[in-house]
This record gives sequence, structure tokens and C-alpha cells, in this order.
Amino acid sequence: MQNIKQTLMSCLLVFSFIGSIPQSLGETEASEGSSMPIRGSIISNMLKEYDNPFTLYPYETNYILTTYTSKINTKAIESYDWADNAQKVEAKFQLSLGFPIWRDIAGKDSLLGASYTQRSWWQAFNHKNSSPFRETNYEPQLFMAWLTDSEVLGWTFREVEVGINHQSNGKAEPTSRSWNRGYARVMAQRGDWQLDLKPWFRFSESAEHDDNPDITKYMGYYRLKVGYRLGESVFSADGHYNWNSGFGGAELGWSYPIAKNVRFYTQLFSGYGESMIDYDAKQTRVGVGFMLNDMF
Repeated sequence: MQNIKQTLMSCLLVFSFIGSIPQSLGETEASEGSSMPIRGSIISNMLKEYDNPFTLYPYETNYILTTYTSKINTKAIESYDWADNAQKVEAKFQLSLGFPIWRDIAGKDSLLGASYTQRSWWQAFNHKNSSPFRETNYEPQLFMAWLTDSEVLGWTFREVEVGINHQSNGKAEPTSRSWNRGYARVMAQRGDWQLDLKPWFRFSESAEHDDNPDITKYMGYYRLKVGYRLGESVFSADGHYNWNSGFGGAELGWSYPIAKNVRFYTQLFSGYGESMIDYDAKQTRVGVGFMLNDMF
């Protein structure tokens, strides 16, 4: 029980810290320089220079949920002594931060930056087995990005990003999962709609070191996020799909503000690849909780 309390306190402290991170110019004084902030633009926010030199910026969304899944992939974790007692009710949370390394590196409104995203599935209510973390995925990125204002068919392209990405679960065999990718990302807006497309290619690995050689069969070669703002609500859809294999997964979300920096958030995932340990296992998960920042 003491371990649970300590973990909960750690999560609360981290979320309190992230909640203090500026998400727009109106929250913290910033110096003059780049273009006016664009709602929903990660890069626009990171181009702003705040007085605090230790400022971090939201990258992906930050949230914590209580979830229920249709299936626990016990086969993948059979080496854990508690695998047969794993519960379908879990806490799921995501922490995602970015920081600029070099602003205007390739002209005005360009950026060399880095981000770190961590997503965890925690058996918080599995007290009999000391509430272990079933899976945690770590995802650092290094990228170059530019703000744009090109218009095509009524859509305004807001930002372009290219980079390298590593994702792994930090485990040893037999539960080790990892891959490295090169990627591009473009974000466009039209009225209350926002599209974010992220195609990628996987860097090859030797058979000896490849923990998941068929991961692209289930994860495909891109991620597409769609957001729609209706009043203060934000509806989102996030999916990946391999058109050759017919495998993929989709995540639907809805958030609504309940305080200045906190949003009520519901999430539904169905398909393959919610986590790295489950990349080849199909499941449906529903969650309810709180979010600090949505797509826009």
C-alpha cells in the first residue's frame, strides 16, 4: 500500500508540474520574436521564448485515465509471475514534453527540437501482486520543424516536421520490444478541423537484435490524427493501419474543460498496437479521467 501511495504522489507531482507549463502566450510572459501563436500548433508554442530558461512545452497530449480492457495479453507477459492474475482494470497515463534546442536554425520560424513521450499501463488496483506496471513505453524524438502558412483546397498547412524516433518498453528478453524510425509530420487546419499526418519508415535491424520483426504488419507506416472543436469540446480520432495486411488500430477521444488547466477526458481504443507489448494483440479499451492539453 505504501508503494501505491508513493506512486500516486509521484504522478500527481508530475501532472502538477506539467500543468504549470505554458500552453499559450497568455499564461506566461514571453519575449518578442516569432510569429503569433497558433492554437493547436506544437511548433508555434515551442518557438516562443519564455522568461524561465527551464521551460518545457507540451508535445503530445498529457492525461491519466482509469480504463477497462476486453483482453489482457497474458501470453506476451507469461514470464511475469503475476501474469495469470493480471486485471482488466488498469490506470493508463501519458506524459509528453518537448523542448527547443535551437530556434531559427534554418531561417525564421524553424526549430531544432526534441521531445519525450512516456505511456504507461499500471495495474493500480492489483493489490495482491503489489500493483505492478504491466507495460511502459518510452519514446524520445529529435526533429527539425518549420511553421508554414500554405493553403491547399481551403486547408492551411501550419507546421512541417522531420525527425528520428526511438520507441521501446525498456524490458529484457523475452518481453523486450523496440523499433527505430525516421518520420515526417504535417499539420493542417480548416475552421474547427485539424489534421495531423505522420508517415514513417522503420530502420532495419539484424534478426539477432530484432524483438518484433513483424511490427509494421500491425502498426503500418503512418499515424493520422483528426480533431474537431465544437464549442469548448474537442473530439479526436487517432489511427494507424496497414493496407496490405489489414491490421490496425484506432483511438477516439472527447475532452471538455472542467478547470483552467484540466479537462475531463474519455478515450476508446480498439484494434492492434495500443502498446508495444500488445502490438500484435487485438483488444478494446475504454477509459475515463483527466487531461491537461488536447490537440487544440
